[in-house]
Amino acid sequence: MPAKPLLAALLLLALPGAASASRVQWLGPLPPQAELEQVERTTGPASHQDVSALAWPREPRALSLAEQAQGDLGVVMADCRARWGAFDVERDIAWSLGEAAAGVGMLAEQAARDQLYSSLLLQGAAVYWAWSPQERERAQAAESYLVELDGERLLQPWADAVALSPERQPSRQDLPDQASYQAFVDQRERLLGRRGAVLAPLGLPAGAVLMVDGVPAGQVENIDLLPGRHRVHVLLGDAVSAPVILDLVPGQRLELQGLVSVADLERATERVLTGNLLDVPQPVKDRVDALRAQDPDDPFYLGVWSGRGSPQVYLLEGPEPWKLGEYEPGVSVLVDLGLGAGLLGSTAFAESDGVDPHGAAATIIDLGAELVWRRWAGLFELAIHDATGRAGIEYGDVATHTNMVASSFGRITLAPGFYVLRLRPRRPSFVVAMPVGLMTPAHGGIGAQVWFGFPLGRTTWLRVGADWFKGNELPAWQELDGGNDTLSGFSLRVGIAQKVR
Repeated sequence: MPAKPLLAALLLLALPGAASASRVQWLGPLPPQAELEQVERTTGPASHQDVSALAWPREPRALSLAEQAQGDLGVVMADCRARWGAFDVERDIAWSLGEAAAGVGMLAEQAARDQLYSSLLLQGAAVYWAWSPQERERAQAAESYLVELDGERLLQPWADAVALSPERQPSRQDLPDQASYQAFVDQRERLLGRRGAVLAPLGLPAGAVLMVDGVPAGQVENIDLLPGRHRVHVLLGDAVSAPVILDLVPGQRLELQGLVSVADLERATERVLTGNLLDVPQPVKDRVDALRAQDPDDPFYLGVWSGRGSPQVYLLEGPEPWKLGEYEPGVSVLVDLGLGAGLLGSTAFAESDGVDPHGAAATIIDLGAELVWRRWAGLFELAIHDATGRAGIEYGDVATHTNMVASSFGRITLAPGFYVLRLRPRRPSFVVAMPVGLMTPAHGGIGAQVWFGFPLGRTTWLRVGADWFKGNELPAWQELDGGNDTLSGFSLRVGIAQKVR
């Protein structure tokens, strides 16, 4: 293999997600393309599914969209009726009515149902006259208007009309002429004799009403329907779900899986936004688990976006993916590097050239590591506190007026901490800690720290904080210098924290 193609192949295998495409299941509509591209920097190339794979989400515009579609259908019907008497326009009429009817995704009232029924009858009549029975079998243009039910090819507009209102007895006035009326009556009788289909809604939200073709379906496990096209949506109080159009065939049993309630979906979104996957409602978990099982070898992420800032995605993997969030499979490890400035004070500081004998300005550089489990943290820190200016220090008889230009102190501390704002991808964090340690060479003590973390990326934070520490001289040093001085410090610091595990 030539060198360049070989190198390209190796690079491709090294890319995240190249070996197995990732899947991202969103708890809402898909974010804009620019946000999806940002997400794929973490997931690698991925397929994205919106919330419709989990539930029929609330669609605030459903009623207005339905009214607009019905209005458009009414305009087209009036135009087509006016053109019916013109010469050789049946095919155009059939196409126009089909386009208008396809835009009707939800039937909200009886008038809309009646209008759609009438449009399907008129469209079927146009198809009936546009092609002879022999031409329908051969003409490619007629193919989309035919449906095969139990081995018989029938006119689909009329099949959909009968499925929509099987109980309705047509009258001669429903169709434009006697020939199409008789043809429809004959097809209706054959359709009513066909095997039925069953719609089985599973997991319908409590208190929800399933609407099939604008009619409440009732609280039953299996809904018997005629084969053909049906329009389904869910009512839950004042909320309307996004409509679903189904094409059923004879003998089919269609299970509507994963109908998650609006309340459960909203709660899941809120919990995942805050990183608390433990409290995601069980119906949402069950549906996500079912989607993950479809391709168990593909990395599967749960995505959420508040509409502001960057989207968040959580990798679900392992035998208990819902038990812990992304940063909670075990202990997360951070490393941080910081710089600061503050004040050091000591009863052992020597007076020099008018400088306050008990205080001096100091600069600090620190290197730390942090272990985080849920809200708890353990911090380890190495720091150098350099007292600038002419602040000497004396330890009784051991050392007098040493380091008159600058005094440097090393500090080693361990600090138990608590995350008020939990450590989450691309989320602010806030931790309080109580450092216990040694200010070399002679003092040990306790202090307090607060750290704010501002996300710079998925696993990187800008850390800003304050630190206070006070130590008493160790007993061994007290014996050497014959005193008991104290050393204290306060500083403000800024640094970078990077999650490494």
